[in-house]
Amino acid sequence: MFRRDVNKTLEVDRLRQLIALGPALVAELDLDALLNRLLETACSVTGARYAALGVLDKDRRELERFVTVGLSEEQEGVIGERPRGRGVHGVLIHDPRPLRLADVTAHPHSSGFPPGHPPMRSFLGVPIIIRGRGWGNLYLTEKRIGEFTDADEYAATTLATWAAIAVEHARVLAASAERQGQLEDAVRRLEATQAVAVAVGAEPDLARVLDLIADRGREFVNARSVLILLQEGVDLVIASRAGDTEAQIGAPLPIAESVSGRVMLTKLPARVDDPASKMRASPTVLGVPEVRCALLVPLVYRDEALGMLAAFDRDAPSPDFDEGDEKVLVAFAASAATAVGQQRRRQRTG
Repeated sequence: MFRRDVNKTLEVDRLRQLIALGPALVAELDLDALLNRLLETACSVTGARYAALGVLDKDRRELERFVTVGLSEEQEGVIGERPRGRGVHGVLIHDPRPLRLADVTAHPHSSGFPPGHPPMRSFLGVPIIIRGRGWGNLYLTEKRIGEFTDADEYAATTLATWAAIAVEHARVLAASAERQGQLEDAVRRLEATQAVAVAVGAEPDLARVLDLIADRGREFVNARSVLILLQEGVDLVIASRAGDTEAQIGAPLPIAESVSGRVMLTKLPARVDDPASKMRASPTVLGVPEVRCALLVPLVYRDEALGMLAAFDRDAPSPDFDEGDEKVLVAFAASAATAVGQQRRRQRTG
């Protein structure tokens, strides 16, 4: 009678933990924190000494991520490389159904353990399914007392279901936040482009307009520096600069056999590495030492190529520019080209 009451109390406690975990997981947006909370609860409700969660790669052929609970940092270091989905781990990848074993080492697909790995015998694995497709697997090993039971399997399956719901929820919210951020960023960029367009029509001083375009363009692509170059004969001449650059206004860069000339003549933007060499200009002329990459955008007014706008090295962990940066500079280059084209038109009609 006492044993039955104890078991009943344990089952009630297990059920309470499972019920409490669901809302907590759905509220958690940090995937790492979510997975750790899930694994800790899995150990608690099943009596497992160790728990792990393997996340499948995009092809669903092996594990690209393996998160564990129960192993010390020292044990993690000794074990070394994380499992990729071979052996018993791979069984659930190819056959996503609950798998319960009294001795995992006796399974025909067992590949053994690496040196320094703690002993593990009892095993329980369940798949995590999102929208009908495998996302990962929950693994529990070394039950503290006896073997894993039907109740443990039910609890692990419930946890896997909670995990699927929580992960999908986190993905949806993250995607929504990203789209909102992209929309807000697009609005800011549009406002900046409109402000430049207004300045083009209101400011008669071309140098001031070009300085404004260079400065705002650098800000919105987070570039180390920006140059505006206009065609004069067989050269492109630096007409404006912004940011961390000591480029000389009026310094020439050749059009012939240079990527900057190609961008201007083809009227197509380009993202290039080693820009100093490909633009046939020394870092000293560009005013940027050790320049690593550049985004080059043509200045085109009424189908006439007038010059080029160049941004150098994003001020970020990666210096490379992306497609979004390219779209922003194309918009700013259009404003610059309009300013230059209108001024030349006024000069001709004088």
